[in-house]
Amino acid sequence: MATTGFPRCSDGDVKIHLSSDPKDTFVLHSFQLSLHSSWFKASMSERWNGGDFTNTSVFGGRDGEKEHWEYELRFEKGTGDGMLMRKRASTDMEMMVGQDELIDMRVECLTAYKHLLGAVYHVKPRLPHGSFEKAKSSILQLASVAAIYDCGNIIEPHIDNHLSAHWRDQALSMCAEDPVSMLSFATSIKSEWIFMEAATNLVGTSSAIFDAAQAELQKLHVADLFNKKRAEFVETLRKCEYDMFCMQSEFRGEPFAHEATDFFCQYLRDSLGMQGLGSRLAHPEYARLYKTINASAIDNGNSYSRDLMHYIAVLGIDPVPITDVVMSRFAYVLQRARVILQPILKDASRRRNAQQSQDHGLLFMTVADEELPWVNK
Repeated sequence: MATTGFPRCSDGDVKIHLSSDPKDTFVLHSFQLSLHSSWFKASMSERWNGGDFTNTSVFGGRDGEKEHWEYELRFEKGTGDGMLMRKRASTDMEMMVGQDELIDMRVECLTAYKHLLGAVYHVKPRLPHGSFEKAKSSILQLASVAAIYDCGNIIEPHIDNHLSAHWRDQALSMCAEDPVSMLSFATSIKSEWIFMEAATNLVGTSSAIFDAAQAELQKLHVADLFNKKRAEFVETLRKCEYDMFCMQSEFRGEPFAHEATDFFCQYLRDSLGMQGLGSRLAHPEYARLYKTINASAIDNGNSYSRDLMHYIAVLGIDPVPITDVVMSRFAYVLQRARVILQPILKDASRRRNAQQSQDHGLLFMTVADEELPWVNK
């Protein structure tokens, strides 16, 4: 179980100075650090130290002098990027001091180190509760520090729990608004639910948005995964459109069924061709075609009654005496189309109850657990 206070280990054999302030000096245990971090394990190994511990120093007083390791958090000059180094190591990097001009930037890094060292002793990190953007910055800093020392496994659960408890709704909203940046965020912290949510939203975007994301997907080493998902997504849309066109052969012999189906197929051709909706993904509102058909089926096609009757009249048929029959046939065509469309209208996102406009992309495509980029690595 996580504790809330940072451990003070009087019997520790590792001293870590995070700044020149004595309050930022911590004495910890080498076995605990080595257990959770391959970096510390290598740094304190006999092989690394030449077998004679010449790089260690002695502290503890006359009654308890013992060998130990001593590190300092040093920063690249002019930056907030810090890394632990052996005390007295020859380097141009500098420690943080009280009058540091880069104090704000470096304090965030120092705080991340405190959280990391605390997590080694099962101390829950105290992450920000202010704005989501501020929380993201601190979380990314902590994840970056944990990655340096190869101990993300002890930090990632804390980060995920914090996001779920305090920022779930905001994170899911951001996945819909800016899926590319949230994919990058999720990859950095190895958050399954954020990655999957962002992926569902990105795969279902228009061609312009998806194509613009390629550079970032390449950078994250997930371009192959997303291009594969995108191909599956488009193929599924085309299959639905093909099946709707094929309905023309289902209603032969029924009075006015042919006319009703022809009218529906003409509507499909116009929407896919002239308007660029549907599987062409040419516009952000491409999904309006499918959602309109679904809504019209629920309405029994009443919103199209005037256009349908005009179509019948153009064919040279008086629509007045046959209106009810034609509308009944058209309603049935819409019901069949609605059944065909149900798989792509499924909402696989975690925001299922959120209000979404008719112009929002489709959200049926998901990423499986085994497809996450950090699985089996």
